[in-house]
Amino acid sequence: MQKKNTILKGIPLLEVDGVYTARGCEAQFYRMGTSRYGLKLYRSFHTAYESFMRQKKAAEKGLAPQVKRFVVAKKKNRKSVYFGYETEKARDLDDWNDKEWTIYNRQSDKLFDKLRKIGLGGDFGDTNCGIIKGKLVAVDFGSHSTCEW
Repeated sequence: MQKKNTILKGIPLLEVDGVYTARGCEAQFYRMGTSRYGLKLYRSFHTAYESFMRQKKAAEKGLAPQVKRFVVAKKKNRKSVYFGYETEKARDLDDWNDKEWTIYNRQSDKLFDKLRKIGLGGDFGDTNCGIIKGKLVAVDFGSHSTCEW
């Protein structure tokens, strides 16, 4: 995965190359090599921006990976653009070992309660969590995040 920066009307335009490393209903995630941050991309500007704002809100409370900047992205050799943002990488479910499952089991109830208090617990589950430095965080802030059970 490579990225190339160009500024387009004040919003960085990134050219991405490679295959996403995780995917949900609304977003694709690119790990971007050894950088501390990856790239979360959406087809819709509105969905991307709303997700960015929700994750930023949760990150300010220590409940999510940090976010950097909102971006427009173009995949190499394609005309369509994507919208998204740079987000701190979390160790995802596919990589978890017994120690990390223990972290999930010990921290998930508190994380879920804190997310609900700020209106973001609607799409909570193990597949929408990650671990950063031994701490469980929510990683999915798509449109289902605000749904109530």
